Amino acid sequence: MCVGEAMRFARGSLAIVAGEWRAASVATLPGSIAMGTELKKAVFEDGQAERQAVAEVIGRDGFFLLEEIYAPTAPPLLRDVPAVELLRQIWIQNYFYEEGQVRWREPENIPAATQFINSPYDPEAHLGKKRSTMWTGYKIHLSETCDENLPHLITHVATTPARHPR
Repeated sequence: MCVGEAMRFARGSLAIVAGEWRAASVATLPGSIAMGTELKKAVFEDGQAERQAVAEVIGRDGFFLLEEIYAPTAPPLLRDVPAVELLRQIWIQNYFYEEGQVRWREPENIPAATQFINSPYDPEAHLGKKRSTMWTGYKIHLSETCDENLPHLITHVATTPARHPR
């Protein structure tokens, strides 16, 4: 889902910054996979082979878009769009080229959870796990009063990235 959302975020940001350039470039995306229902269906309903195929189509589209953005003829301001830089980083962590083909990285070949970007909308939100519960985001730590016969009141709240072991 992260790569699909990163593509959606970059495309939307480019539409705001350089609408005419984006319209011309996105129209020529080689895979042109729908970023809505098709992506969610492939990720949640289809099997592993279908998810892999969708991920590789998105990967090819993302590399194509990045090549267009970094082409000498593209407006230089496109390279400064934060969503484009996130797209580039997410592509590096999830894909690689092998014999001219875009390939999805295996789990043992991706960055550590402390460096892995799980959301293009919040790059600081990392994967967290406690027992059997997993999430992307942050941890919240609460302190409360423990006086007998009195209500327990929250006295302090601290938020930390999910990757911190506290």
